[in-house]
Amino acid sequence: MNYTITYDISNDKNRGKINKILKEYGMRTQFSVFEVSLGKKDLGRLLFELSEYVDIKTDRLFAFPISNKNNSINRIGKKVIGLGGII
Repeated sequence: MNYTITYDISNDKNRGKINKILKEYGMRTQFSVFEVSLGKKDLGRLLFELSEYVDIKTDRLFAFPISNKNNSINRIGKKVIGLGGII
């Protein structure tokens, strides 16, 4: 399944670590937004790994599922190549 992961992390060091981890799993579409394609188990592992760098009092991280039933993603602007082609 495809997911959009977005984050707002206050600590620069932790934000850098999250960014580095997410680059291994997917592609960046905006500064704090990544798109990844993972199974449920792999998503769970990724979120567990990321949770080490999220301060639950000040930070936020979201993983939004993108439905496979509707493969069309509406975008305006620069084309993004990855996750199985141009999306």
